[in-house]
Amino acid sequence: PMVRHYGCPPEAMGLVRAHRAVETGHRHDSWSMVLRHAVGHEAPIIDAVERALGAWLAYRAGVCEAETIASS
Repeated sequence: PMVRHYGCPPEAMGLVRAHRAVETGHRHDSWSMVLRHAVGHEAPIIDAVERALGAWLAYRAGVCEAETIASS
């Protein structure tokens, strides 16, 4: 999207590509660490993460909607 929609040169996207390459492992490791150290408190943590994800998805949907309206 940065290249296609905003004209960012592809050669300037090295950090983004590197981040994307390791992101999946980081998420898994972080989640495992939280659950390992929060024994007995899993439910509130999972609830908080699910609420945060819901808020992020709502924000992202709003941005997409605003972009669609702006480009109409």
